[in-house]
Amino acid sequence: MKKIGSVSLALLLFFGVSFKPKPKPFEGTITYAVDYHSEYGSIKYPQGFNVYIKGDIIRIDFSLPFAEIGQIIDCKKRTYIKLCVIDGKKYCVKGELKKASWLGKVIIAKDSTQTINKEVCSFGRINEETSRYVIYATEKYQISKNITACGGELPYRLFYPQKEFTSKLIMKQDAFDKDGQTTYEVEIITESQLKDSDILPSTKDCKELSEEELGDIIKNYFKSSH
Repeated sequence: MKKIGSVSLALLLFFGVSFKPKPKPFEGTITYAVDYHSEYGSIKYPQGFNVYIKGDIIRIDFSLPFAEIGQIIDCKKRTYIKLCVIDGKKYCVKGELKKASWLGKVIIAKDSTQTINKEVCSFGRINEETSRYVIYATEKYQISKNITACGGELPYRLFYPQKEFTSKLIMKQDAFDKDGQTTYEVEIITESQLKDSDILPSTKDCKELSEEELGDIIKNYFKSSH
């Protein structure tokens, strides 16, 4: 009996040490600041983002000089709803994500870390045909794998689908392209349980359009305002 008890204890200790419970995927709100390092960004592009994450669903809200925009993506079903308020009028577009056609190779800086907003991050580089990125990522907050897998199709690339960044929160990234440098950086992270209504707002008061129809409305808005 003593021998059996010893074996049972040994197995219990082994499995208790070897099989730690997996951390739950992040749920809550993330606030990003954006710096375009040039004057053009303050006119054409958002100055920050409020991001809401619940399970495999992510909502990205931001303001432009001509519109308030929210994009809700179900990264498991790979579908999206885009909400847009222009001149007081509400519109929505529903569609499916398109697979990114090309992903750059990741080069990780081994044995190197950098602290971003009090979080220790690993960092790496991605080179693409017309742009390059320097990315700082943390494993402290576990992002849904389905969300990071959709990183190449999400607005403004707040996450990356490459395996090196699977389930990781990108704390900061510097993007370089023909327009110059853009920096996205996490300012505030709030872990909390979100209600479905926080992340999936009603669209009953919105006029449903296609992407092309919404694009025409934006073009006409700019023509009439100049």
